[in-house]
Amino acid sequence: MDPIDKELKEGLSDGPLGHQDAFSDSLRKRIERRIEEKVRPRRSRAPWFAATCVVLAAAACLLVGDWNSLLPHPEVNPAMEAAEPVADIQYYADDQQAVPLQSALLIGLRTDQQSPQIGEQFSTYRTLLIAPEQNRLQTIAEGSGILMPYKMSFWKIDNERRESAHEESRTLSAYLTNGKTATRQLVAPPVKPLTQSEKLLFAGNRYMAVGQTVNDRSTKEAASKYEYVWVKELDQLANRSKSSMTPLREPHVTLRTVYGADTADPAMRRLQAVLPSQPGEPAAREPAAAAADTTGESWTITRRQGRWVPQVADYAVQPSSKEHRYELKDFPAPLPEAVVSHDRLVADWQEIKRLRPTASDAFSSPTEDMVAVVSDRDVVVYPYQKRLIGQPLLSFTLGRNESVVMVQWAVGDYVEQWKQQAKTYLENE
Repeated sequence: MDPIDKELKEGLSDGPLGHQDAFSDSLRKRIERRIEEKVRPRRSRAPWFAATCVVLAAAACLLVGDWNSLLPHPEVNPAMEAAEPVADIQYYADDQQAVPLQSALLIGLRTDQQSPQIGEQFSTYRTLLIAPEQNRLQTIAEGSGILMPYKMSFWKIDNERRESAHEESRTLSAYLTNGKTATRQLVAPPVKPLTQSEKLLFAGNRYMAVGQTVNDRSTKEAASKYEYVWVKELDQLANRSKSSMTPLREPHVTLRTVYGADTADPAMRRLQAVLPSQPGEPAAREPAAAAADTTGESWTITRRQGRWVPQVADYAVQPSSKEHRYELKDFPAPLPEAVVSHDRLVADWQEIKRLRPTASDAFSSPTEDMVAVVSDRDVVVYPYQKRLIGQPLLSFTLGRNESVVMVQWAVGDYVEQWKQQAKTYLENE
């Protein structure tokens, strides 16, 4: 015990009414001084203690609340523009309850490149599976080619090369994985003139859109170039023995097949599209002389601000002496679920642009818990809980001339199945 406290205690032991000198004036003054010494430090710590409480309370809000709502929301956030993959992806909704991620994203990418030897374009592909694992959104597997889910299996879409003594072709092929491990795709540029080349424009869970270029060198003059677009079923691509120099005669899917005659035929009459010419056939110099496309033979599927849209190819463009091209026209009907199983963007496009001004595209999960935002240089995945939450879960960089050609989602029990299968079929190379 403090000696001074002991002395005061002894002075007060008989109580204030014990005897005349028990609570003397000198004792009272000493007690007051002692009380003042003990109270003063407590008063000096009070502001510090209050400030500490404020800081701790704010920290608690950050840990258990939607802390993004406490931050300013400028039009451009440089930190978000340079988003890096976030190690801890746990986030909280407005009701302060943890929102688990419930979907897996299988995304296919195409890179267009130029051959330095012959100056012609060729394409390479890669696929990534992004899914939750150990409370984090992670890249589960990545590999070359396009890994496409079809019915209860996975198929691989890759480049295929055929060559002769003086020329070669680069076309698309498809095969059932069936337990096979990933194979290395053809990435070396062509070194001989290309008679035919193809690139994947869209891959769904049944249909694919293919861009095709045919170079006709049947005459001694310079080659005539023909450009086309087609929609094909996976089986049509997998079962063809070789590519043809008359692609209109190859198996493909028409708009009438997808939409039915009642929808497709009136729309095609309004669009007044013209069928393509083929190598060996005379090109019609006047649009009126060209054959009309009444059933939607040549069409494609393109990406536009959060959705896939059908477009018809019109070959009425006046051809030059050596180039035969097309113009795309919007088909006035949304794609049915048979073509695109999930294609609903839950976030408002203006909300996306406010968060990421460089955004060119976006897609969201069927469970509405995440939104992937695409720009020219990367893909950034954000949590979503009735609105976008501006803390990235994960991002990955896009290469030069790399674009999204496939977006597939797994939910429920399929998430774990896809994770296991993707590790087998998308081995890093």
